[in-house]
Parts: sequence; C-alpha cells; structure tokens
Amino acid sequence: MIFTRLIHCFLALIVCLPLALPGQTVTIVRANVDIDLDGSITKYKYGDGEGDPLDAAALGDITSASELKMTSLNVLTTESGGCTATAARIYYRIYLQGGPVSAYQTVQFTDICSCAGDPDCWPTPQSSGCVPTGRSFQDLSVEIDLKAAALAVGGGVGTYVLDVYWEVDAIGAGCSAIVTPLSSATYTVSTPLPVELISFNAHKTGSAVTLKWATASEQNSHYFEVERSGDLFAWEVVGRLNSRGTQAAAWQTYSLRDEKPLSGLNYYRLLQVDKDGSRYYSSVVAVLMGQKGNLQIAPNPVGDGLTWLNLRDWPNTPLHLRLFDTYGRLLREWQPDVEQDTRIPIDISAFPNGFLWLQANDSTPVKIIKQ
Repeated sequence: MIFTRLIHCFLALIVCLPLALPGQTVTIVRANVDIDLDGSITKYKYGDGEGDPLDAAALGDITSASELKMTSLNVLTTESGGCTATAARIYYRIYLQGGPVSAYQTVQFTDICSCAGDPDCWPTPQSSGCVPTGRSFQDLSVEIDLKAAALAVGGGVGTYVLDVYWEVDAIGAGCSAIVTPLSSATYTVSTPLPVELISFNAHKTGSAVTLKWATASEQNSHYFEVERSGDLFAWEVVGRLNSRGTQAAAWQTYSLRDEKPLSGLNYYRLLQVDKDGSRYYSSVVAVLMGQKGNLQIAPNPVGDGLTWLNLRDWPNTPLHLRLFDTYGRLLREWQPDVEQDTRIPIDISAFPNGFLWLQANDSTPVKIIKQ
C-alpha cells in the first residue's frame, strides 16, 4: 500500500490541482465523518472534504449524561490510467491516552456510484468540475458510540484518542490498495462513566424471547429496564432488574424473558438508570416471531438479485410482505396481488449481499441469501 497526496481545490478559481505521485492512478480526494455531541453535529474531514481537519481535532468533553457518536462515514476517489477503485473502508480505534493501544475496528463502505457525470454521486463533485471520474463510497447507517468505546477501555476521567484512516482497493495493471495517513483526534471524559455495557442481545426461546446483557464497572448504577416496540416509536417495559453494583467479578451478567412477544418483528432496548436519575439507552436489537406458513423462496441463494416467492394453498386473504435486513431493520413493505398457487417476484438487486428476511403477514420469516 502506498500513501496518497492531497488534491487542493481552489474554489475561487473552480480548478483542481492534483498532486498525485508518478504512476499513481487512484487517489483519495476527500473523506468525512460526522461527530455528534449531544445532538450537535460537527463535520470533520481528511483532504478536500467538508468541515474541520480531523487530525489533531478536539472532539469535546463528555460526562455521564453526554452522548458522543461518529456517523456518516464516506470517501471519494478519482481514477486514471486504467485503475478502478473497487472497495473502501474506514479503520478506527479508541484508547486512553498513555494506556494500552486498542486494536483497529473496521467499517466496510457501500459503493454508491461512479462519479463520471452521475448527479447523485456524493458529494456532487460535478458542481465544481473538480472530479472528472472516480467512485464514491459511504456508510450512513453505522453509528459508532465513542462514549461506549471509552467505557470499554477504562471509563474513567481522562483523555481518549480516536485514530482513523481510510483504505481504498484498486484493480488494474500496476494498481494497488491505497490508504490515507493516520488522523488522530481526542476527546475527554470529565466524570466517571457509571456502567460499561459489554453486550446486549436477544434470541428466540420457543414462544418467548430471552434478553441477556453483561456489564462491568457499575458505579452509581440503580436498575435496568428492558423495553420492547413493534415499530421503533411506541415502547413498553417488559421487565426490570436491579443493578448488582461493582463487585469482585470482572463481569456482571443478567437475563430476562419476554414471555409474550409480539407477532412479527420485536425491537428491544436496554435502559440503565443511575441513582442520581441519569438514564442511558443501549443500541436496539431485534427478534422476528410468528407462526409457520407454507412459503418457499426459489432460487435461494440469489445470484442476480431476482427470486420468487411461491405460495401454496395460501388462504384467500390479502398478502402483506415485509423485507428486513440481517439486523431486523425494515427495508421494504408492500401488498402484491395474490392468487392461489401463485409466484410473486422478489427483487433484491438494490440491497447489498448477505442475509435478508422475508415475512408474509404473520408467518415465520424466510431467510434469503444474496450472493
């Protein structure tokens, strides 16, 4: 892997001066992340991006009541000399300044579009005429919780380091992957963070749902509540457990059962309440519940993005289809016209490779594998 040089875009003159190394045919022009501190979003950049430079940036001060997240990850490239950018990703790690350095975590980006005359290409470089050709990659769905990351590596008062770099794969004669130089930003924790939530997950257990979570360092923690929703808007409490507090054991583990889950998709989140009344929510997990139905998907796995739903002896009732991703997030819902013993086309070409779930009315969702 070789390092890139920056392209400086003089907006007043609407010209770009690429400073690429001799023979280099894929260039990382710009890359961005958004930092959300308690709902106030600041854009940070590498290269000719939007916002302030990420390197040496001070991202803010968080307390036990604060939220600090990194979102909207993206990168833009140019191409020449027969090379094509094929994939992109971001690497990041968080550690306490002066302490052990953590391993890098990775987020793989989605290939958004070709930037050669495509008006939808992020971030619409054609408006300035600066990017004649290239590709844009991004992931707007990932939310990296920097507060939780601080908890995982210490949770105490101090300064935490966020290291970030981007990588782009390239194909073509003489082409190779390229990376940006490392950007290192910092943020501070001014009060001890009370609970380190190691994990929170849910799984189907017969007709019930079992919720499990693990914590460490439960300073000032009072109790936990598990909340459930069928639409991510209306939430209800399905159970409560008191916090055990910090004990000799390295981890505390908890388990709770939802004996009467909803039919279909169940969303769960964990609420942790401190003795001073402070409240913190976990990320949301999902479990699909329902009755078995006579559904078949073919072909499955799916290679070209089109498969068929086969309905056998389907009752003469309206059909309501819902398509979910592997995390239980709703991607599409629709009501096709149904005749008994019919075949319904299911187009999944717009979605990335991996596992999808198709649910018909209240039937048990069927797994679809897209390759």
